[in-house]
Amino acid sequence: TDEVGTMSTSQGNDIIVTLEGKASAHAHCQDFHDLDVVSLLAYGVARAGPAGDAAALTPNVRELDLSMNLLGSWHDVASLIESLTKLESLRLNQNTLGPMPALASLSTSMARLKMLYLAHTGVTFVDLISTGCTFAHLQELFVGGNGITSLGDRELAEVFPVLSLLDAQENSITTFSEVKKLGTLPKLHELNLNHNQIPEISEREQGQFRALTSLLVGSTYSFPCLLFVTIPASYQRTVRT
Repeated sequence: TDEVGTMSTSQGNDIIVTLEGKASAHAHCQDFHDLDVVSLLAYGVARAGPAGDAAALTPNVRELDLSMNLLGSWHDVASLIESLTKLESLRLNQNTLGPMPALASLSTSMARLKMLYLAHTGVTFVDLISTGCTFAHLQELFVGGNGITSLGDRELAEVFPVLSLLDAQENSITTFSEVKKLGTLPKLHELNLNHNQIPEISEREQGQFRALTSLLVGSTYSFPCLLFVTIPASYQRTVRT
């Protein structure tokens, strides 16, 4: 049973305190089972707890926000999310994670995701595709501010078959020849390249960017007054700068 009492603070104020019994505490834990969205934004999370604890507490979570924490190891991320079998959206923005290792448990978890936020984590595009993971269900990917210079040499349509939105703003891509590697993505509708260093946009090749409806290339040069961007008529779509 629950017990109610009072405690005095150092300022002499009385506060009411409820001491919960086992049944009441269990009921609160059951409430967590119904959660499908969990945000731990800027909570100082530095590492994962015992394996399986997250799934035992919140087995139905679909969206998890761990942005702006102190995570520094992909092993901890893998341990945290591997048993969250319903997870669809994972936010890891502003954690210093670095290159993603080829972990089997991590690849399995990532393959289930529909949305992945990795802005300002130090994860490059090459890191993502070098894991050998296929992001079979990933629809939205955010990798802004990660110092990306290259999109790698792997066939991207095999890695991201259903990707519809890519946010790669605030990186260091310097040529449109790199951007053209994204042209094979069959479902890519939105591409954000704001604040890169691309001086111009060249003609697209036959069959490239077939689904693209939004291309953002604003402030893509270090000095905006020197920006010279040409939008070929062959794109025949709205381009926002």
